[in-house]
This record gives sequence, C-alpha cells and structure tokens, in this order.
Amino acid sequence: MGDIGILNSIHAWQRPTAQHRDAWLIYGPFYDKRWVNDGTISPLTLYCYLKARFGSPNGPTMAVRHPSPSNIFQWHYVVAHNDRVMHFICRTDNLELIPQCDIAPTPDEWRNFVVSLKTEFKKHGPEISAIRKTLEKWQLFVNPFARLEQIIHSFETRVAGRTPPILPQLPSQASKARVKELSAELERFTQEMVALKATCLALKILAPVWGESFVNLLLLVLAKPELKSDERLYGNLIRQEIDIRIRSLHLNCVGFTTAVDPDSGEFKQFHTLMNERNDVLHGNVNPTALQFDHVYLDSISYDSNGPHHQIPLFEDERNLADRLMQGLAYDITSERVLRDVDVVRKFIASVLACIQPSYREPLQIVMANPYPGWRKDIGRIDVLFDDALVFGLISENGP
Repeated sequence: MGDIGILNSIHAWQRPTAQHRDAWLIYGPFYDKRWVNDGTISPLTLYCYLKARFGSPNGPTMAVRHPSPSNIFQWHYVVAHNDRVMHFICRTDNLELIPQCDIAPTPDEWRNFVVSLKTEFKKHGPEISAIRKTLEKWQLFVNPFARLEQIIHSFETRVAGRTPPILPQLPSQASKARVKELSAELERFTQEMVALKATCLALKILAPVWGESFVNLLLLVLAKPELKSDERLYGNLIRQEIDIRIRSLHLNCVGFTTAVDPDSGEFKQFHTLMNERNDVLHGNVNPTALQFDHVYLDSISYDSNGPHHQIPLFEDERNLADRLMQGLAYDITSERVLRDVDVVRKFIASVLACIQPSYREPLQIVMANPYPGWRKDIGRIDVLFDDALVFGLISENGP
C-alpha cells in the first residue's frame, strides 16, 4: 500500500501554507506518482468543486499562464493535508493528479479515491452549481469559411501550372511490345486526366460556396443585435437570395460605411459565378452552355432494308479520343477555375473595404480561425483558441 494520506483526506484538504512551499513550487520529485484522468472525472466539475472550496486556481504554473484560453497549462490547483500536497494540473492534453507521496498509489487506491471524490461532489452540489452558473458558456463551432479556404488553397496548389496530359499517339500498326506500352500510357493518361478534372471541378464548385460562407460569417459576426436576438428574423436573413443578402449588408449589419455596389465588377462577376455554381450543382443540362465542338453526321443507306450508317465528320484533324477527353474538361480547366477563385477573393476584398477598420479587423481574425466560439446568451462570436494549438511535453526525468 502506498503513502496515500493526502488521497484519503479529501474532506480535510486545505490551502497550502508556508510549510508546503517547496512541494507547492516543484512537483517534479513525485511526478512519477501521478494519475492521468481516464475520463471518470469531469474536469469541469472538479474545477468548480475546487474553486468552491479554495477560490481561484493557486498552482505555480498560473503565474506563467497566458490570459487567453490558448495555453499549455489551462489551470492548476494545489491542496494540502498535514505536511503533504496534491497538484491538480489541467493541460491541453489531459488532467493530471500528482500526490506528494513516497510510494505510488495502486490502481485500486486511485479508484477508491475517485469514488470518494465523486461523493464529495454530491455533498457540495449547491456550491458547485453556484460556481458553474458564474461561468461563460460558449459553443465551439466549425468555421465553414476557414475550412473551405484551407481546402481551396490545397487544391490551388495542385492545379496551379498544370495542363491536361497529352494523349499518346496511337499508330495504325504496332508490335505486341508497343501495344503493351501504349496500354500503360493510356491508363496513365486517363488517371491523370480524371485526377486533374476532379480537382478542377471541386474548385469550381467550392469557390462560390466559399464566397457565400464569407457572407454568412459576416452576418453572424456583424448582424445588428436586434436581428441576432430574433431567430425568425435572423433565419429569414440568411435564407435570402445571395445577391439580396449582399446588397442589404449595410442595412442589416453594423460597421458598414457604405453599401456594396451592385454595379461593380467584383459584385457582378461573383453573382455570375454563383449562378454557374447552381447549374453545376443541380446538373442543369443546357446544350448551349457547355458546347466545345461541332460534329456533322452524314446518314448513308446502302440497302433500303438495311440500317442507316451515321458517319461523323469534323472540320479539323484530331484524334477522336483526344477530342472527347479534352471536351470533358472544357469548362473546368486549371486556368478557368483559378480565375473563379480570384473572382471570390476580389469580391471578399471589395466587401471588406466597405467596413470600418474597427469592425473589419476583428472580423478578419474570426475569418482566419477554424474553430471560433459562439456565446448565445449575448450573441457574441470570438476566437478562443489559436489556429496553432499549444502543447507541451514533460521529459522522462519529470518537470
């Protein structure tokens, strides 16, 4: 059995005093006796319990903690009993309980401690509930704009500078060895063409979606309080046609110095892009929209009772397979889709230029964060955690 007096005396825990100074400051010598929370303890409930009994976190790492939620050490409590202490350290990766003892507690001793601790939670239920009510409740959500921006940047990198592969020349005659080689070359050609076409098509579809997600995020951040607080009004706002949403931004949002100009090139090009997106997504078939070539057919009959022969004729000399394969990528070439992305970027820049700097700069911070927070009770959105997560590793020799 380990020296677990500190574990068996939960009800008698106190704040550390001067006699605990060394163990309060340096927990490295007994770090190997720690227990890492396996999910049986709620960090939220434990924090509220400790704060109800001992006030604000009092561990030494709080002195080096950054004020924001982005930290290696989120919170740190130290409690004492007799001449021993216990550290409760919540890091970005886990919650650790570090008792000052000579022999590491056994698994059974830790299980018994957790049971006793949960019993304490029940005894202090009203105090824990009171502390919990003082906490701000935020909802973390995925930022569609930031997520799409990352995906689009990745696709741009794949597409930039790439041209469709060239169909291998198919001779009228070839040796068996050459036929085998041509078969492999045709397979590579098909794979490269399909991969490029798929990436370009993804960009073509996502570019306008990215632009629309910008408009919706802007409304979430800058919509007037009376609209945010009324779910029906806000729901109606975000369901309006995209051009109406854009043209009424200055009416429905704070921070706009001027309306978005519907006659500007940026607006018109983006609106055209949105309409094209609808055609692609809904599979609208318009033979005049995606034409890439002309073919003439001559119908010949050699026998009045026989079938008519349809003979295709083209104005220029090209391999039919190459003609049709290139036609599949007619409107989704790398140059075309990269222009679409540029249209969205210019549109976003033009809208941001209509917003006062004091509103624009916080908006741009939210735009760049993939997982901002939403506080529903006051209708506020903010960045709680940095895009680059902070974490730390403890050496094998302890802290």
